[in-house]
Order: sequence, then C-alpha cells, then structure tokens
Amino acid sequence: AKPLKMSEIKTIAVLPFEDLSVEQTERYLGVSLADALANKFGGLKELTVRPTRTVLKYAESREDAQQIGRKLQVDAVLDGRIQRIGERVRVSVQLIRTSDNVTIWTGIFDDQFTNFFTVQDSISQKVVQSLALQINDKERERLNRRGTESADAYQEYLLGRFFWNKRSADDLDRAVSHFKRAV
Repeated sequence: AKPLKMSEIKTIAVLPFEDLSVEQTERYLGVSLADALANKFGGLKELTVRPTRTVLKYAESREDAQQIGRKLQVDAVLDGRIQRIGERVRVSVQLIRTSDNVTIWTGIFDDQFTNFFTVQDSISQKVVQSLALQINDKERERLNRRGTESADAYQEYLLGRFFWNKRSADDLDRAVSHFKRAV
C-alpha cells in the first residue's frame, strides 16, 4: 500500500456496524455506535463526515465497503462488526481507503459492556491517529467527551437513537420512551 498522505482523507462515512450476535438482537448497537462515532468525527475541522441518515440505507447491504464509499463519494469508510455476549462486547473495525480498497487501520476491542464508552473513545482516537489529523485541544476535548458514565442510561440512549433514526410514528414514540428512561 502506498503511504497515506495527511491531506488524502478529507471525507469519511461511518457505516452501521454489523450485528454478529447469535439472535441478531443487538442491531441497535451497530447503528448507534456508527452514529456516535460520526458525531464525534463531525466536530473535527479537517474531516467531513457523512450524516448517519445518509449511510443507514447500507445497514443491511451486501456491497463491500469500497463500493459503498464510492457511492457516498467519500475518501474512506469506517466499517465494523459488533458482537455482544452477556455483558461482554467485541467490536472489530477497519478504516478503508475507497480509492484503492486499502485498509488504513484495523482494530479489535473486547471489553465489558459497561466500558462501551472506552471502546468508542479508543476507536475514535485510533482513527484520528491513523489519519494523522492535527486536532486542537477543543477538538480533542469534544472527541473524548461523554454524555454520561451510566452504562444503563447510555444503552437506553442508544436504543432511543436507533428508533429515532427509523423516522416512523411508532418508532418515534419508542425513541421518546427510551430517551425518558435514559434521563
């Protein structure tokens, strides 16, 4: 692979993470993790991030990340898999350059679900490092900011975001219910 230039990656899409759980009951985690990472990257001046709503249609796609990235007209795609077993969560991630389908960075994170914030923080920091982005203190603080330290509240928030992104009346009601429990 040719060396990565700092200026080469200016746009990125964070695809919904594929749910690898046996019962396929954790789909909300994959969508919500992608949404949370897109929000974190959205505050970086050197990087343009495609909104979650734009990439949601690829949640069930069998296309490879490079094809999706080209359709979204981005320089790179963050693609991943998520698996939750009981209170453990494993996330595998790869950052792929769409011009030549080269994997810029890959990582596996295995932790307690209660440490899901740490997993998100680690992924975002590794992506920033792999792209050699120059971020200021304000961006670094935003990248590492957490809305809560409560894993239960955060799980309710993630469920709320998952249903909110579906944009149907019933799903919006479900989202509100989860947001209220998160509060």
